[in-house]
Amino acid sequence: MDNILRLVDLVKVFNNQKVIKNISLDIRKGEFLTILGPSGCGKTTILRMIAGLEKPTSGNILLNGRHIENKEPYELNINTVFQNYALFPHMNVYKNIAYGLKVKKVSKPEIRERVTKMLELVQLGGYEKRMPDQLSGGQKQRVAIARSLINNPKILLLDEPLSALDFKLRKKMQSELKSLQQRLGITFIYVTHDQEEALYISDRIVVMNAGSIEQLGDSRDIYERPRTKFVAAFIGESNLFDSTVDSIWEDKVTLKAGNLQIAADNRSLEVGDNVCVLVRPENVKYSLKAVEHFNIKAVTRENVYLGSSIKTIFMSEDGRKIISTNYNRSLKTPKINESVWIYWNPEDAVIINSEENNGYHCREKVMAS
Repeated sequence: MDNILRLVDLVKVFNNQKVIKNISLDIRKGEFLTILGPSGCGKTTILRMIAGLEKPTSGNILLNGRHIENKEPYELNINTVFQNYALFPHMNVYKNIAYGLKVKKVSKPEIRERVTKMLELVQLGGYEKRMPDQLSGGQKQRVAIARSLINNPKILLLDEPLSALDFKLRKKMQSELKSLQQRLGITFIYVTHDQEEALYISDRIVVMNAGSIEQLGDSRDIYERPRTKFVAAFIGESNLFDSTVDSIWEDKVTLKAGNLQIAADNRSLEVGDNVCVLVRPENVKYSLKAVEHFNIKAVTRENVYLGSSIKTIFMSEDGRKIISTNYNRSLKTPKINESVWIYWNPEDAVIINSEENNGYHCREKVMAS
């Protein structure tokens, strides 16, 4: 797939602090790319530099091979949808959407035709005379998206556009955005701190932390094969164990994590290697009896009913919290303070090399929420 946008060694400095640290990224034509990370990691700053609203301290931004890092927003065929909608309160829906075309002096018949098509596209046919204060949050966001798309931008930037909506409406709008992007084939670059949202809507995800890219990949890569401890802890819930390889037999390894002994598949490891082991809660099993070669003895501390699943929090003998998520309604839920044996299939344990983690310690993130 061809690249439409390229970031090369991008740096941004605010008040002598490097907030974007030599980021390089190729963005594909027609993809839905999400920039995901905690507040303050630099994701919105990257979006603003792409939009021309901030100038990089150094580095390059190329759109279809042409440098745009010093261009003004009006010189770019890139539009932005903001969290607060930024609708003109004194204009009705029709005039809000038509504004960009009117500025470009497009003829009235063409404006009418294009606005009508855009209203149908965002499911707002018949709303053209309504004022912004007569619209719901979801309707306002549809107007903002329509206004940004009507000029046929090469790229649409979306900065946390759904964060102000309630849960059900946010889910509905996620589905609509994904469907809209697929129908139009326009490159969407979407910024969010919501991991579940990113996993659902994205073709690829850029996970950021402290001004740097931690990992780039599709949703399955990011969730099932995190490259760093930060990604493992930030995406979904995690059981993480700082470990040392104790022994190797055939295609399995035994690891020591403090006083615990755990197992995983061998991925070119050697005895003495320091690694982090990730086990997702849905892969953690429990039994009242020891049923596997490697077990962790623990006590049940909490059961949380989540509708489609039950989350159980255990405490191991060495004081670690371990989470298990059970989607099997027929499996008996352990009682509070009941002793159990915890285990998992070795192939479900993900090995993360400690050298790639910049001092980020697993023990600090045994339970991420």
